[in-house]
This record gives sequence, structure tokens and C-alpha cells, in this order.
Amino acid sequence: MKPLQNKRILVTRSAEQSAPFVLLLKKYGAIPVLLPLIKIVPAQNTEEIHQKIAALHSFHQIIFTSSNAVKYFFHFCNQPLPTHIKIACVGKKTSDYLKGIGYSTHFIPENYTAESLLDSITVSANEKILIPQSSLSDDLLYKGLTKKNCQVEKMVVYENVPTAHDKESIEKIFSEKIDFITFTSGSTANNFIMLTKKYNIHYAESKVVCIGMETKIAAEENGITVHAVAFPHTIEGILQAIIKLNRV
Repeated sequence: MKPLQNKRILVTRSAEQSAPFVLLLKKYGAIPVLLPLIKIVPAQNTEEIHQKIAALHSFHQIIFTSSNAVKYFFHFCNQPLPTHIKIACVGKKTSDYLKGIGYSTHFIPENYTAESLLDSITVSANEKILIPQSSLSDDLLYKGLTKKNCQVEKMVVYENVPTAHDKESIEKIFSEKIDFITFTSGSTANNFIMLTKKYNIHYAESKVVCIGMETKIAAEENGITVHAVAFPHTIEGILQAIIKLNRV
């Protein structure tokens, strides 16, 4: 028998990103239950984006915090990066995505978190750094690098938009026990709690797994009990956390 045989696992990440996780869960015998709670769309403030792209030559380094940051940065940037620019990525998946479009990563932290990157990255005073990000991203990197006397500019290249679900579809999903609920971002946790409160859905029997500490904090701030945090902070890490919980 496979480790997660017939376990129903809620996948809340965006529909366009869920396929690799779904395949991984099926490989281990689980039944993925899809409830995309966010949709990723290009940022609307294109004027500011194009101004920063026009000034790329003035930056020394770009830091990508997710594959979406890479995807939507190059959605707007249709020119080669200046050769002097160094690139840092928060995680290996982001670096792999970048490699797939022809760019090498100069730095990846040992632990795939913004905190780890901030602690271990080498920067110089007055170094000009660009951070493409989501409209919901926090200021951890911005504030931390500013304290290191860097000139940091944020660039919102994509937005997390809540997806709509009707009461009937939500009730159908929860008509059978959900064994595990997975959150891959704070926005998935926020939107989950809004939906479950709106439709009076109970999920106390489900165990919750978050991809990282920031997601865990967002979930707990919404009153959600988190049973495990993935390490490494990837879908593979989520899978291993679920397998461990399932043994208990």
C-alpha cells in the first residue's frame, strides 16, 4: 500500500501551479482535492514597471523570491538583462525556472526563505537592488537590505486575486472528510478562512500543513491550527510533512 493511500488532500494553490503537486500526491496514493483559492495575474501598474525596466542598467542585482516573480518580470521585460547584473533566488525551484529561460543564478540561500537569504547574501554599501514581487509581498527583504545600506527598489509584477467559489461546490468538497489541508502562501490561508466562514464549513478533523513559516503565521493569525511546516519549503517538503503526520 502506498504511504498516502486514499487520503483526501486539499490543494489550495492557483490552478496554473497545482499540476506538479497533484501528480506528486497521486504518486503516493493520495486523492488530491482541488480548491484553488488564488489566481495569479499580471500587475496593473505597468507604467512603473516599464520605468524600472528602462533603468535596469543602473541596478547591480535582482532578487527573485518565487517562480511567479520570474515569470511575470519577464512577461514585462522583453529585453536581455544587462550582463553585469547578479541574480539571487530565494529557492531552487525559482532558480530552476530562471535557468529554463536562459539565466543563471549567482546565489541561493541554504534554507529557501527570505530570512536565510538576508542573513547570508553578500552585498555592498550603496548596491542598487531590484526585487520583483507580488502585490501582497511583505517588506522583510526590502527593510533588511536597506539596513545593510543598499538602495532597494520593489517592483510589483503580479497580483494574487481571490477566486470565487459558490456554496454548492464548497459543500460538495467538504461532504467527505478532508484528511489534510495544504497552504502554499498566506493568501491561500486568508482566502480559505473567508470561504469557510462564509459558508459555515467545519474542518476541525483535518490536519493543516504550510509550506513555510510566513504561511504558518498567516494561517494562525486567522485562527487555523497548523500541524506541520514543510522543510524544505517546497511541495516535496509538504509531501514529506504529510507522510510523517499520517504515521502518527
